[in-house]
Amino acid sequence: MGLAETREELVDSLQEGVPDLMNEVPVASVGGILEDAAAEFQALGICNLLLYADPDRFYENLVRSGHSRRYFLRKSLEEGNMGDFRLAISRWDSFLDVVACGYFQLAREIVALSAIHWVSTGEYEDDFLYRYFLHNFISPPDPQRDVRLQEALSRWTAWLSGQPSTRLDCCAALMARDPSAFDKGFDDLLAQRQAEVAKQRKMVMAADMGFEPRAKIFVEGLALLRMAKAIGLILRADYPLCPAIARVAPTRSFPEDIFLEMERERAQGGG
Repeated sequence: MGLAETREELVDSLQEGVPDLMNEVPVASVGGILEDAAAEFQALGICNLLLYADPDRFYENLVRSGHSRRYFLRKSLEEGNMGDFRLAISRWDSFLDVVACGYFQLAREIVALSAIHWVSTGEYEDDFLYRYFLHNFISPPDPQRDVRLQEALSRWTAWLSGQPSTRLDCCAALMARDPSAFDKGFDDLLAQRQAEVAKQRKMVMAADMGFEPRAKIFVEGLALLRMAKAIGLILRADYPLCPAIARVAPTRSFPEDIFLEMERERAQGGG
């Protein structure tokens, strides 16, 4: 299936699933819809980037992924949905999506609503520690921020028990603001990602309609590059899976939150 056909399938799926949220139902019952929507928004954004060479249309859908996550987290807090495995901070890519397009304000709002402890029913501990480090890394400085970052790296290192980790290498380089170490760690991460894609293409997961877009653009890598740039590291013009066109500054405003709009419509309908 080509990217144009994939894009149409993604649009159809979102148009079918998202309207279900118009009904006033507990967020726990629509968590799966929101999680799927977030992943589909990411894949749709990648399709728009590759088909139309339009970074703003790419960013628009990454932001909608972020809105999906923020809505789920906010409603979960309001409704007491605190035992949900989907609260695990590494389950969704929405945080990475909004960092990848440089929308740090929304990323910080997601962080503020997110769990600060490992949700063992929804994620592996090392995945949690990775995202927890990134959550704290983009958060506004406070007296304990560096302590939390170092504790996350130490706990992660202990968990690995000597096993290598390209993500840990990248995070340690960000912490140290070491451009050479970041270049090395990031190149290793890209090589690992390319090997993963080649392996997954032979497996059943390649049938997922979002697979091919995500195989071509590495949003996680884009997010790490945004973080590196934000602290002043000098980056190369281009990287495999993270092209320069996906890293330019936005030229249009980020979209309004469709989930807030749906809430307003529900409130008006109930009045």
